[in-house]
Formats: sequence, structure tokens, C-alpha cells
Amino acid sequence: AHHAAGGFLGLEDHDGMALAAQVERQEATAAHRSQLSTATADDQRLRDAERARQALLSVLEDQQRIEGQLRASEARYRHLFEQNPAPMLIYERGSLQLLAVNEAFSQHYGYSRADALNMLLTDLYPIADRATIKELAARLQGYSQAGEWHHRRRDGSEIVIVATSHDTLFEGRQARIAVITDITERKQAERALEDSEELLAEAQALAHLGNWNLDIASGRATWSDEEFRLLGYAPGAVTASSEKFLDAVHPDDRELVVAEMQRAMDPSETRPYHVVHRVHGPNGVRIVEERGRVVFDAAGAPLRMHGTTLDITARHQAQEEARRLNRELEERVALRTSELEAANRELETFTYSVSHDLKAPLRGIDGYSRLLLEDHLEQLDEEGQLFLHNVRQGVARTNQ
Repeated sequence: AHHAAGGFLGLEDHDGMALAAQVERQEATAAHRSQLSTATADDQRLRDAERARQALLSVLEDQQRIEGQLRASEARYRHLFEQNPAPMLIYERGSLQLLAVNEAFSQHYGYSRADALNMLLTDLYPIADRATIKELAARLQGYSQAGEWHHRRRDGSEIVIVATSHDTLFEGRQARIAVITDITERKQAERALEDSEELLAEAQALAHLGNWNLDIASGRATWSDEEFRLLGYAPGAVTASSEKFLDAVHPDDRELVVAEMQRAMDPSETRPYHVVHRVHGPNGVRIVEERGRVVFDAAGAPLRMHGTTLDITARHQAQEEARRLNRELEERVALRTSELEAANRELETFTYSVSHDLKAPLRGIDGYSRLLLEDHLEQLDEEGQLFLHNVRQGVARTNQ
């Protein structure tokens, strides 16, 4: 029994020791796992911290890069502002104080930068326009064109300008930047062209001479005001075209006009377009003379025609009147010639009759004077001989 009890107790001790060892192993494993978990958490925090540091560094680098790009962009824009060949200015919204001008502005307007920065935007405008431009400037938003205005330069001269402007932020102040285009020369050229066109229109009206251009492919045309009138239309009353032109041509002359146009469009032809025809309009039938040229492309295809139309109605009427007068004159000359010929014939008859009637007594005078000369000359004194000689000469002249 004792042995049995000892064996039981020994087994119990052995199992207890095994259990204790197992518990120790489990505790060791748990502790190891705890240590591993703690190490893993520390590592994770370290990794998170590193990632945060890297992200912060990336943000700082991006910020530095953006700031650098902004500085470079600002430098480029400042360079563009300063070196732009067009006058430019920046003014503050509200006060309209000039904040910056470029070199082109100073050269074009004659103001130094210092002078310009002591000016208001409205100082550039004539006094009569300043209130209007102040109201307009208050309404401008975003990109805008303010139209045509007059600016005064330092020397007092005025120029015509077009300004394009946009909102901007300048040194922390709400502002607008404007690009100015001087169109003075263009306006002068336009005015000169208008004056020239007015003079041309007046000259054409006085001379009854119009001009025209025709696009052959489309049939579209452009006519001067006088061309409209010559064709029987009020200026601008119809759309100029080849169709409207032919409508104005007298029906009996259309075939002639079309044939002449087709001839002129032949690239082998060297003679320019030239035709005289009638047009019918509200003032009756007029006679016009057209001259023109055809422009060909490189392949010889006709592209367009251009030319003039001249009202020759008065000239034609004068020519007709001259022809009528010539016919009447010729008829009168023929009648007068006939009358003169008849008179000449009557005169010849009369002369023959007179000559015949005179020759009979002259023959007697001639005979008796010859007898005196031959038989009785010695009985005549010197004066008698002179008289006889004169008689003989008169008879001889009469017989010739």
C-alpha cells in the first residue's frame, strides 16, 4: 500500500512538474509574444513617424518648388510687363491711382515712372471724358475692352487708343492691368480713306462713272454707289451680283453683253472686256460703256473681273445729233450743188447766146478796122492810128 501510495504521489509530482513547466512555457510564450507585440507597435510608430516626416519633407519641398515657380513666374511676368513693346499700366481699383507703368508707356506718353506714379488713371483723359471713364472703370470686371478713347500725352498732344484690361492683385492691392494700343495712325488712315472714297464717289457722280468687281465663281459683286445708280438701282437697294446686273441690261442687248463677257474670259484673248449697251431703269433707257479686265489663276481659269461703267447717253445723243446735222448738211450741199449746176448751165447758155449775139457786130468791126489798117493807115495821124490799134485789141480780146 505504501508503495502504491508512493507511486501515486510520484506520478502526481511528475504531472505537477510537467504542468508547471507547461505553465512556465506558456507564460514565457505570452511574455515573448507581449515583447514581440510591443516591438511591433514601436516599429509601426517608427514607420508612421518616418512616413509623416517624409510627407512633411515632401510638402515642404513642394512648397519650396511652388514658391520658386511663383517667383520665376512673377519674374517672367514682370519682365513681360517691363519689356512689352505696347504701353502698359496697373491702377488701383477705386482710387484709380497708377501703381506701375512700363518703359513703353514712359516713352510713348512722355511721363517718367515717378511722374506717372503720382497720377490717376483719369489724368490721361481729356477733362470732358474723366467723369465717364471714372464711372466705366468702376463697372469693369474680368477681361474687358473699353472701346476707343482719347489720351493726352505730356506734351499736350492727343492720341486715339484702345485699352484692354483685366483684374489683378498687385502688392496686396486690388488692381487692374491694362494694355494700351495707339490707333491714331490707323484712324488717320481710315479718315483719309473715307475722304478719298467720298471724293471718288463725288467724282464718279459728277462724271457718271461707276466701278465694279465680280467674283466669277460665285456671281457675287461689289458696286460703287454710282454703279448702282447707273444700273437703275438705289445704292444698296439690292445685293450686287451678276444676276442683278443682267436684269438691268436692256433685253435686246443681253446676248451681246454675255457674249462679250465670255470672250473676255477666254485666257487666249488679249483684248480687254469692252461693250456698249442699254440699261433700263426708273429714269428711262440709258446708254453705258463698260470696260474691264479678267484676272486668271495659274491654270488659266478666270477668277474675277473688275472694271468701270460710264454713262454715255449724252455723248451718244450728241453723236446722233451730229450725224443728223451732217445728213441735213449733206442734203443741203447736194441741193445747193444741184442748184448751182443748174445755174451754171443757164449761165453757159446765156453766155453762149450773148457771145453769139456780140460776135456778129464784132466781126463787122473787125473787118472794117482791118480795111482801115490795110488801106488808109497813111491817111490817119498818130492819134487816129492809136485809136484804131485800141479797137483792134478790144475786138481780139472779145473773140478770145
